[in-house]
Amino acid sequence: MTRKKILIVEDESIIALNLQAILQNKGYEIIGIAASGKDALRSVFTSNPDLVIADIILKGPMDGIAFVEKLKNELNIPVIYITAYSDGNTLNRAKKTKPSGYIIKPINTEQLLTTIEIAFYKHEMEKKLSESENRYRSLAEAAQDAIFIIDKNDNIQYVNSYTARQLGYEPEDLTGKKRSSFFPSDISDKQNEFIREVFQSGNTINDTGMISYGQKKIWLSTTLVPLKNNNGEVTSVLGISRDISNIKLIEEKLLHKNEELEAANEELLASLEEQESTNEELIETQRELIESEKKYKALFNNANDAIFIHDLQGNMLEVNDIACARLGYSRDELMRMSPKDFDSPEFSSQVENRIEELLKNGSLIFESEHVKKDGTTIPVEISSKIIDFNHKPAVLSLARDRTERKKAEKKLKTSYANLRALIENMSDYALICDGKGRPVMYNSAYSKIMKKAFNADVEPGLRPSKFLNDKKLIKMWESHIKRVLKGEQFTVEYSHRFEDDDVRFFEISFTPILEEGKVSGFTEIARDITERKKTQEIIIQTEKMITVGSLAAGIAHEINNPLGVIMQGIQLLQKRLSLDTKSNRNTAKKSGLDPDKTALFLREQKIFGYLDGMYTAGKRAADIVANMLQFTRKSKSRLRPENINPIIDKSIEIASKDYDFKKNYDFRRIEIIKDFAENLPEIKCSASDMQQVFLNIFKNSAQAMSEVRDNKFQPVLSIKTVQEKEHVKIEISDNGPGIDSKTLKHIFEPFYTTKGIGSGTGLGLSISYYIITNNHKGSISAESEPGKGTKFLIKLPL
Repeated sequence: MTRKKILIVEDESIIALNLQAILQNKGYEIIGIAASGKDALRSVFTSNPDLVIADIILKGPMDGIAFVEKLKNELNIPVIYITAYSDGNTLNRAKKTKPSGYIIKPINTEQLLTTIEIAFYKHEMEKKLSESENRYRSLAEAAQDAIFIIDKNDNIQYVNSYTARQLGYEPEDLTGKKRSSFFPSDISDKQNEFIREVFQSGNTINDTGMISYGQKKIWLSTTLVPLKNNNGEVTSVLGISRDISNIKLIEEKLLHKNEELEAANEELLASLEEQESTNEELIETQRELIESEKKYKALFNNANDAIFIHDLQGNMLEVNDIACARLGYSRDELMRMSPKDFDSPEFSSQVENRIEELLKNGSLIFESEHVKKDGTTIPVEISSKIIDFNHKPAVLSLARDRTERKKAEKKLKTSYANLRALIENMSDYALICDGKGRPVMYNSAYSKIMKKAFNADVEPGLRPSKFLNDKKLIKMWESHIKRVLKGEQFTVEYSHRFEDDDVRFFEISFTPILEEGKVSGFTEIARDITERKKTQEIIIQTEKMITVGSLAAGIAHEINNPLGVIMQGIQLLQKRLSLDTKSNRNTAKKSGLDPDKTALFLREQKIFGYLDGMYTAGKRAADIVANMLQFTRKSKSRLRPENINPIIDKSIEIASKDYDFKKNYDFRRIEIIKDFAENLPEIKCSASDMQQVFLNIFKNSAQAMSEVRDNKFQPVLSIKTVQEKEHVKIEISDNGPGIDSKTLKHIFEPFYTTKGIGSGTGLGLSISYYIITNNHKGSISAESEPGKGTKFLIKLPL
């Protein structure tokens, strides 16, 4: 398999080289690394990559978006953007270039490879969809027959240009309208019964008859084909009509010429009986007869369709030249055959039944299949009628070659089926609308999300105002329809709260469908970007937390300096004021002080007690600063063997400094019950990460217990560690108000919080979940009932 070629456009060399190493390791060919938009364009046109990965922000006059805009104007190459952070205007510019995906810095290898695979798949599917649609539309539009699709409500789903021209309209004027409003009444009334029969039976029906069209009468041959869904249900009917007036004219001329021949024969006999002496008149009559036969033969043999005349027993009476040429037989060979001899086995058994139906109705149009002399087959449409041939009833049949039409019908059905299969198998929610904003085709995913979100049943041919019950949503939808039908391509974001309070975010792309430079409809592709939004918010919040941690670490370092001076000063005072040493007593005497009286004075004034208290407070402050420095120090995510019990003790010590006077919340009022297993084996973990997990849980429990409004209530936090097979299990439980089952299902989701605005971010437990499950390959769960407290269970592998 040929390796996919990728161009990397990134001005940060470390990131570019890292990308190159990852992709080459996964089998991709890196054709180059460009640090500017200008260099990237040069590489694209010289190396022709299969994919471009470009940073949005590039140094120089041409950023990544400007480069992609120039690229898209010249080549159809998928592009994936690399981004860390960009303002709204930049992101809007990026969206307009229709990238195949985004990669968030710092780069995650799994996300990178997944995004690339999706980009290649999406690009290939878009190419196939475009090719399929073009083939489908070209076949239908090139046909010189009237082609139309009708739904169960008699609404026109599709008409080709030929049909629209014959009716005096443009295709978009007919789509979505009632067939009976545009088709001539003779045609509409005649087809009503047959269309209903196709929907009921699921069988193809052929019909031929004369109808009034304006001021003239025409013969029309119509085939009605059922279009079925995956369940075999007929959802619509495909109609193909052809004007066969010329064929009927040929039949009538043949019949008329036959009658003329018979009349001429009668006149000839009368002339022989009555005027045998008038040889000149006889010769003239014979000459006219010969000329008439020549004209008849010329008309008969120059017809575009194969013509067969046979008696009621199937014996051939006459065939034209095109019949011989088409089947590959000589005239003598064909005259010795009957229709059964060149009908395929599937149709030859029906010859007697068709003759009986002809005798009953006088005419018949049906489909058959002729077998040529070389064994190949030809699909044909046969128009037969009973005529008088040499004073005996005979069958005149005109056979039209349907090979090309069959191919066109097959390609049309295949293209339609491929298009529907492609749309149905898309993971996104897909909808195709006509030029009036009415749904024409949509996948089951779109139907299900509309039902779930709005309890709405989407129906083809109905604008949103007909099946949506939300006025605000209808107004928004209608404004989008106006924009896209003006030829504008754009993407919007939409959020919706479902009945289970689950809020989902969607990215919806509207793209106009152009036919001959005019907008004939549009596509709407909606994608659920909830997880992407949550990931972006987590990244932003994490960056904030890193900034706050760095600031806290700086403050702690600054506090340490004056704190050290204070504690050293206290120690120095304690030494200088102590009169137990000989040097201090001598100094007191030199100063004129009585050492014993001075010592008594200091004891009476409790000076040493105050100094001891000041030193203890300073030591406590130093411990707090040390803990804060350790907690905020940037982790390198290295897992080292650690005993979990000291980490929990350290976390309790840090949490004990947490209080809020306004909310009457103080962690120090909580009774801590510890049940730590002795000789607990060490586990590989990040101590700082685990401190963050424990602090998040301690704080959630403490805040929950502070909400209990009972003066006799004593908050208790129990912590237990135990070895359980190949894991160390930590149980953290409180006696707080508990959590209801509905809330319990969401507590580990990002941004889910029951606190008021400004009281929490909803990220604490989600980050804890990520640390335990992703970084430490463990598990975390919660158990709770209202009024019975909450228990968190953490398992970490040994």
